[in-house]
Amino acid sequence: MAPFWRPKTHRGFVTGFLCGGVFIGIVWFASAWWDARKSNLPSVDELFPPRGTAQYDRCLVAQMGDIGLCDKLMRMRDAIERLKKDDH
Repeated sequence: MAPFWRPKTHRGFVTGFLCGGVFIGIVWFASAWWDARKSNLPSVDELFPPRGTAQYDRCLVAQMGDIGLCDKLMRMRDAIERLKKDDH
């Protein structure tokens, strides 16, 4: 008779290994989500002074009034400008 910690098959080990991995993943996801919820992110208006400028208006005209898309494009443009500024 084999000892209780060493079963004849590895089914118990594999099951425990998979359940432990899923549990660790759930705990990691929950902690990352909880930390992200608590962070104080700036509002879109604080983040985008370009709103209301001629460049933003041209973007709205080009994108047929899609505010969300223009916000994303302006964010990308600002990020690219910051990266170029950091390189120099």
